[in-house]
Amino acid sequence: MDELYVVTKKREKTIRELGFGYRKIWEHDFASQLKSNQRLKLFANNLDIEERLDPRLAFFGGRTDTTKLYYKVKNEEKIKYVDFTSLYPWTNKYCRYPLHHPEIITKDFEELDTYFGLCKVKILPPRHLYHAVLPYRCHGKLTFPLCRTCADTKHQGKCTHNEQERSITGTYATPEVMVAKEKGYRVLKLYEVWHFPDDTQYDKQSNSGGLFTNYVQLFLKIKQEASGFPHTVGQRKKNETTFDCIKKMKA
Repeated sequence: MDELYVVTKKREKTIRELGFGYRKIWEHDFASQLKSNQRLKLFANNLDIEERLDPRLAFFGGRTDTTKLYYKVKNEEKIKYVDFTSLYPWTNKYCRYPLHHPEIITKDFEELDTYFGLCKVKILPPRHLYHAVLPYRCHGKLTFPLCRTCADTKHQGKCTHNEQERSITGTYATPEVMVAKEKGYRVLKLYEVWHFPDDTQYDKQSNSGGLFTNYVQLFLKIKQEASGFPHTVGQRKKNETTFDCIKKMKA
């Protein structure tokens, strides 16, 4: 911290010697102003000055969404509620995972589909997409907007913002951005990429590979068994399974 302070004071001295006005403010005070001053936040968001990629910002947490808020049943019609349970076990077993340290790339970028890892991008969502792909944090909440400014200002009417105002700057996993491009998103600018040359993925044919495969196969099996039989399993099948387990334990 002492070294950073010395460098900051040296930079301040250089700027003052060049004849520029210089005003300093503590980071926590500026962060507080960004939360309370909407005009300042809009100004800062539209500046094309970006910090280096922070990998923690690529983690957004779980997504919740409602496809229809209200539906009135007609006559004897039956409706149903569908819930997608956690995809963590499936993802951890079957999906591709990076290994070792990344190559950090800040210039002379190739096509995005040649990279695997994290990227910091400015990206423009399409105007008409029912389920948006990429998340955006604002007002302390996780949103999935097609316009950044509409989300920031909580605008509920027709969007009239230009591309610069609609574009989102964020850090995402490259597979997410590739799916977004398939849905009509356009990458306007690439700031930084963390590319992992080494990776691993579970192979069903050889039953090998994968970063968390063994962990999931062991502990998810125990969790599923502890949850009991599915309601579709009859008593006879339950008895057979129980008998087989006892037989294996005695053996």
